[in-house]
Amino acid sequence: MPSSLQSKVRAAGFSIVRSTSFVAMLLPLMMLSRFSRRGVDAEVTGAELSVAPWLNRLLGATMAAEARMIRAGVDFPLGGSRFLIARKI
Repeated sequence: MPSSLQSKVRAAGFSIVRSTSFVAMLLPLMMLSRFSRRGVDAEVTGAELSVAPWLNRLLGATMAAEARMIRAGVDFPLGGSRFLIARKI
């Protein structure tokens, strides 16, 4: 949870400069992929790593667009990962 992470960072004596999720635009697809593979050993099958080249380009373009949005100051409340910048008080 972002609030839990932020609370721990503040409790450690830091002020938060920036906190946003990323892989936010692909979160629905990521969740769908994870739920559809429930019970399947991904390490054995490598299924999540097998992506058609055209789909890989589309997903890469989506991530690039999201990165541009984050650089422009857009913050995403949910995503596959969290990006946090903190400064020691």
